[in-house]
Amino acid sequence: MMRLEDDLGFLLGRTDRAMKHYLLQHLRPLGITLQEFVALVGLYEGDGISQDTLAKRMYIDMGFVTRILQHLEQKGMVRRGRDEHDARVRLAWLTPQGLALCEKIDAVRVEALQKALQNLRAEDVQELKRSLNCIFSTVQILSGYPSEEDCTPL
Repeated sequence: MMRLEDDLGFLLGRTDRAMKHYLLQHLRPLGITLQEFVALVGLYEGDGISQDTLAKRMYIDMGFVTRILQHLEQKGMVRRGRDEHDARVRLAWLTPQGLALCEKIDAVRVEALQKALQNLRAEDVQELKRSLNCIFSTVQILSGYPSEEDCTPL
């Protein structure tokens, strides 16, 4: 049987959990959850998008995005409204308060990533990104996971 230390899936999952734990320590003082963080970053990268587009960008289902946006709306970070061309479509925008929080979040995210990658050379980081994107693309094809036409990864 393969040892866990040799299982790439285990190593990726373990690293993901450790990064989330580390990031959450820095997000708690800002009063947001990891899910809210991802939604805010998704809106920061493309404000005024549909909830469906945000769900695809975050790789989560629409119901979950709706709940996250409701929480962020209650906190005054996001406002939502109907698309003027299609009333069935709900759009989401950052409020000035949400935008200010995103700028703080971005600084936290950049610092956390820099610290996590501090023992790697720049070329190792680039190779890691290339390799992870290659693995992701392969798994998308093999599993029928949403394609890049359907989703824009964060």
